[in-house]
Amino acid sequence: MRNRFTSARALAAQHSLFLLLCLLVAGFATVGAAAEPSGTTTTTVTSTTTILTLTTTLSSGEQTQTSLTTAAPSATSSMAPGSGKGPYGGLQFKSAVLNSTNYFRDQHQVGNLTWDSELARFARKHAQKCVFEHSGGPYGENLANNFPDPTTAIDAWYNEEQEYNYEKQKFSESAGHYTQLVWKNTTKVGCGAANCNSDAEEGSNGWLFICEYDPAGNVVGEFGRNVRKVGMDEDGTPGFGVASSMTRSSGLLIALVALSSLAAVCL
Repeated sequence: MRNRFTSARALAAQHSLFLLLCLLVAGFATVGAAAEPSGTTTTTVTSTTTILTLTTTLSSGEQTQTSLTTAAPSATSSMAPGSGKGPYGGLQFKSAVLNSTNYFRDQHQVGNLTWDSELARFARKHAQKCVFEHSGGPYGENLANNFPDPTTAIDAWYNEEQEYNYEKQKFSESAGHYTQLVWKNTTKVGCGAANCNSDAEEGSNGWLFICEYDPAGNVVGEFGRNVRKVGMDEDGTPGFGVASSMTRSSGLLIALVALSSLAAVCL
């Protein structure tokens, strides 16, 4: 008789626990339904350009070497704006540079850059010479010519990521703009542009867009500490970026599957 009473009490406790879990599942389902957004917005960064002519710098001690690369034209072309009051002028220009630059830096777990007016003046002064060559100044420097706006120029710089070899951790002429763009130790940026029409040797035609970076990136021997893969912390483990989000999403998916199975029994 005692054993029957004990078994009945255990069965009642199990039943109560099951009911409690069902109530929790129902509560989660209600909250989830209330919090579910009406739609999902996806942001895609793309670029269309006519002539992609780019240069970046490699720093080694007190000397700066220049690397010149020319990318292939895109299948779709866009005309560069004809007025300095367009995308290469005013607060719109500054916002475009910072938004595009920091969008990419966020993915690599490195700090956002802040705008520096002195760097911007330096870049603008050099751009107004309308000569497609490096200034030889003390900063890191990326150049682009004949892009319709700064966003597509910076996008082209970042697209060089596919050419960078993370195992070798060295400067590459085909990826120098990318490595400067996401260089961890860099904290400030300032850019300038000029709408040029020069017939001189090395002269620029169209918008000459120049960005200065401080401290300079592309420093020989420092690539391993300053250029990270997307979503990776310095030690190579997932951080708070894309890779980490994927790891957390996998765990959440497993939990949701388990809750769904329980809900199917309860409801």
